[in-house]
Amino acid sequence: MIIGIDGNEANIKNRVGVNTYAFELLKNLHKLQDEWKNKHKLIVYLKEMPLPDMPEETANFKYKVIPGQGMWIITKLMSRLISIEIDLIFSFLQVTTYHQ
Repeated sequence: MIIGIDGNEANIKNRVGVNTYAFELLKNLHKLQDEWKNKHKLIVYLKEMPLPDMPEETANFKYKVIPGQGMWIITKLMSRLISIEIDLIFSFLQVTTYHQ
C-alpha cells in the first residue's frame, strides 16, 4: 500500500499542539518501518524541504516537496495525487465551518 501524508504540520521549527502530534507520528512511523517495510511505502508531502530534525528518508519513507502557499492541499497536492497511484492520503488539516 502506498500511503501519502501531508507532513506540513510537522515541518515547522516551533512545534506546538497538532505540530507536535504530526512530528511524533512521522517519527514513530519511521521507527516502525521494519514491521511494515515489505507491505507499505510512505510518501510525506511538504511545501518546503524537510527540516534537519525530520526523520531521514529510506527506501520506504520518502519526502516529496511540492512548492506552494495558501490552499496548498487543494491547489498543489490534490492535482498531483490524481496522476499517481496512491492508496491513502492522510492530512492533519482541520476544516472549520461556520453556520449562522
